[in-house]
Amino acid sequence: MAFSIVALVTAPQSLMVRLATLPDVRKRRDIRHAYVTLLTIALPAIAASCTSLLAIGQWAALPP
Repeated sequence: MAFSIVALVTAPQSLMVRLATLPDVRKRRDIRHAYVTLLTIALPAIAASCTSLLAIGQWAALPP
């Protein structure tokens, strides 16, 4: 499944619906956040040039 920056900006709801169809491959232990939420945050952060989990976390914490 391919995503584009246009899809992230113009149709965020449909993107979340499509991401929700992906299987969650994480171990069930200590899961705190929905998989679709993590992916919805990570994809635009990666598009904004974040290259590590720390950078994605810092990007997500920025005020709007």
